[in-house]
Amino acid sequence: MTPALIEEVRLTRAAPSNPSATIQRLAASKPRLAGTTTPIEETGLWEFTSERDPSQSYRVTYGRAGHLECTCKGFEFRGNCKHVREVRRESAA
Repeated sequence: MTPALIEEVRLTRAAPSNPSATIQRLAASKPRLAGTTTPIEETGLWEFTSERDPSQSYRVTYGRAGHLECTCKGFEFRGNCKHVREVRRESAA
């Protein structure tokens, strides 16, 4: 994790005025297999259906600082939830 944070700081210092470009450069700094994308990489949004109430859905998106945010109560109370963890896991694979 430390190398990723160092890279993030380096890229932020290089272009602090454009967070979107910084996110793109960070994403490009980690090699990925060709053809593997996740919904959040394609659209900036990953939607999950609630396990308790199938009529309810939660959205994971990028926040203002480039971190992941979720609309579920777990994220609201703890700042982390299983939806965000799943997006991180799938995006890192």
